[in-house]
Amino acid sequence: MESRKFSKELLTKLFPIIEHGMSDSGSLDNLLEFLYHAGEYSLPEAVMMMIPEAWHNMDPSQGDMPQSKWNFYKWAANCLEPWDGPALVAFTDGRYIGAVLDRNGLRPARFYATDNDMVYMSSEVGVVDIPADVRVIQKGRLKPGRLLIVDTQAGGLLDDERLKLEIVEKYPYAEWLDKGAISLSELHTIASSDNSDANNHPLGDDSSVLDDRRLPLFGFNPENINLLLLPMLRTSKEALGSMGNDAPLACLSEQLPHVFDYFQQLFAQVTNPPIDPFRERIVMTLTCPIGPQKNILVHSEFQVHRLWLPHPILSLDDMRLIHSLDGTLKDRTGRKETCQVLTWRSMTLDATFEAETDGMYSLGWMLQRALERLCDVAERVVRSGEVQLLIISDRAAGACRVPIPSLLAVGAVHQRLLRHQLRMQVGLIVESGEAKLSSPKVVSQRWMFVLLAPPWMELVSRRNARHPVCCVIMRLNIEG
Repeated sequence: MESRKFSKELLTKLFPIIEHGMSDSGSLDNLLEFLYHAGEYSLPEAVMMMIPEAWHNMDPSQGDMPQSKWNFYKWAANCLEPWDGPALVAFTDGRYIGAVLDRNGLRPARFYATDNDMVYMSSEVGVVDIPADVRVIQKGRLKPGRLLIVDTQAGGLLDDERLKLEIVEKYPYAEWLDKGAISLSELHTIASSDNSDANNHPLGDDSSVLDDRRLPLFGFNPENINLLLLPMLRTSKEALGSMGNDAPLACLSEQLPHVFDYFQQLFAQVTNPPIDPFRERIVMTLTCPIGPQKNILVHSEFQVHRLWLPHPILSLDDMRLIHSLDGTLKDRTGRKETCQVLTWRSMTLDATFEAETDGMYSLGWMLQRALERLCDVAERVVRSGEVQLLIISDRAAGACRVPIPSLLAVGAVHQRLLRHQLRMQVGLIVESGEAKLSSPKVVSQRWMFVLLAPPWMELVSRRNARHPVCCVIMRLNIEG
């Protein structure tokens, strides 16, 4: 990371940018100040990058949003993930005094502008008494993702649309996106034109999945198959159940719970409107970019050279494609695109270890040593600069090799790379048999922002078309 305002030595003294133990609001404040003081952004521009409007599901061709603004928000999404609040955020730099509402719009905000050059903003109307001889010349409600900006030098309110159009038209974001951004479906199309054997990366044979004892190793049992997995396979959504969960806490359970089970979602204890399908369709999205990230302190065309995924779950075909990335896809297909994704290389790191059976070492000691080896290899590979995607895989798990819990594996690698300021140079993908329910996906996305590629779910569903599910359950009962 480099700044045009500070030297490299001075910039290093600012780390960590987000102070340890800060709340989400404090973290937002740390990052906003860093972008404004160390970057080349104006305060309204930095706010637009961090707290954008809902843009993913907008169609500029239908008039939902100006194309230039849509391009800016997609460029910014390659630099920063959006902050969703919910909150009304006020900010100032001495010249601009402003406020912005997050894209969900779950907080009220009203404002008045009067003829005596005063602007009042509060969560409700009537908080401040306005003298009877003062006339209100403008009033309104702050809408989701919109800016309320007072320019103290110009002496007036700035129009949201006009201000944003000035910001989004400063750089050729559309040209940058055309040259650098690529979606997973586009990458599949490009790779399909390659007739070599490089894309035929084997991921294992699913013919013996019903006889594979790794199913109970990864936590598949009759209960979660019947009550959780099968309803999802049949209806494409989670099964409905009764209110409440009488399962014991993971720390008290005698059923050897997975590491994921030790994590519970905490949410703000405030009253929020329900997220209905209409709001979900307009505001929410699962699309995400992966891969190395460039300097976020400057406007650059190189920031968009990332791979965009429609959702954080990869299929087996997607994994074959990613495994096949060896840096030669652009040359093999003869493509002339300037997208750097076509020159990416992926590498698989084995997240399993051989368990000693002589009793000399404890399983905990062996697990710790395996984690240290995994982190050492990951750090060495990333420092070399030759790999852009790391696949942390427990596919080698079996009778002689014990899988490292995927959350521990990716968490350890993530933290090691963060400590050495290498995390933004590589994308992390987890290939794990543990990712069969929604909670592992949520935990991993919330904590490490990685992807999960669950092979067993797809294999079981694929085999289910030819073999009764009871065969799976009987096998699990016999061998489990």
